[in-house]
Amino acid sequence: MEILNLIIIFITISIKNIYAQNNSNEECIYINKILKKEPSYDCCHYDGITCLNGHVTIIYLFDISYSGSIPIELGNLINLENIYLLGANLIGPIPSELGKLSNLVNLNIQGFNINGPIPNELGSLFKLERLCFLNTNLTGSIPSSLGNLTKLKELKLSNNQLSGVIPSGLGNLLNLKSLEIQENNFSGNIPPELGNLSNLKILEINGNNFNGTIPPELGNLSNLEILYLSRNNLSGSIPKEIKKLNTKLHISNNPLLETESNNNSVLIILFIGVIFLILATGIIISYKKTKKKIIEEEIANRNKNIISFGSKNHPPVCIT
Repeated sequence: MEILNLIIIFITISIKNIYAQNNSNEECIYINKILKKEPSYDCCHYDGITCLNGHVTIIYLFDISYSGSIPIELGNLINLENIYLLGANLIGPIPSELGKLSNLVNLNIQGFNINGPIPNELGSLFKLERLCFLNTNLTGSIPSSLGNLTKLKELKLSNNQLSGVIPSGLGNLLNLKSLEIQENNFSGNIPPELGNLSNLKILEINGNNFNGTIPPELGNLSNLEILYLSRNNLSGSIPKEIKKLNTKLHISNNPLLETESNNNSVLIILFIGVIFLILATGIIISYKKTKKKIIEEEIANRNKNIISFGSKNHPPVCIT
C-alpha cells in the first residue's frame, strides 16, 4: 500500500513538473523575443528572469541589446509581478495590454526611444506599488485612471515630453511616498488635492510650465522632505503653511513668485537708485555753484576793466 502511494505521489509530481515545464515554455516564447533566443529556449534559466511553479513572475532586464518594440504578448503573462525593462534600443509605445497584468506590483520601463501616451488601461493594475517611466519620450497627459491605483507608493514620470494638467484624482493615492514629474511640459495650477497625500516624502514638479499660486494645502504634507518647484511660472507668495514644514524647498526661477530673495533684489535696486539720485543731485548742485562762481568772477572782471578804462588818464570814449 505504501509503495502504491509513493508511486501515485511520484506520478503526480511528474505530471505537475511536465505541466509547469509546458507552461513556462509557452510563456518564454514571448520573452525570448526580447532575449534574442530561440522560441524553445527555457527563459527561466536566464539571469534576470524568475519563474515560480512554471510561470514567469519577474522580468528584470537592464541594458538589454534587444532592438524593437515591447511585445504586446507580455500582457498574457498574468502571473507577472515585476517588470523592469531598460534599453536604449527599445522603441515604440508602451503596450496597453500590460493593463491586463492584474498581479503586477512594479512596472519600470526606461528607454530614450519609448514614445506615445501612457496607456489608460494601466489604471486597472490595482496591486501596483511602483510605476516608473523615466527618460523616455512619452507624450500626452497623465491618465486620470491612475488615480485608481490606491496602493501606489512611487509615481515617477520625469524627463519625458508629457503635458497637460495634473489630474486631481492623484490626491486619492494616500499611500504615495514619491511623486516625481519634473522636466516635462505640464501646465495649469498645482492641484490642492495633492495636500491629501499625507505619506508623501518627495514632490518634484520642477522644470515645467505650472502657473498660479502655490496651494497652501501642501502645508498639510507633514512627512514631506523634498519640495522642488523651481523653473515654473508660479506667482504670489510662499504660503506660511509651507514655510512651517521641515522640508528642503527649491523655488528658484519663478519670475513672478514673491520670495525673500526677490524682495532683497528690489531693496537693492531701490537703494542703488537712491544713491544714484543723491550723487546726481550733488553733481548738479556742484555744477550750478561752480557755474555761478565763474559768472560772478567774469562780471567782477568786467566791472574792474570798466573802472580802469574810465580813470583820469584814460577818459572814456563813446562808441557810436
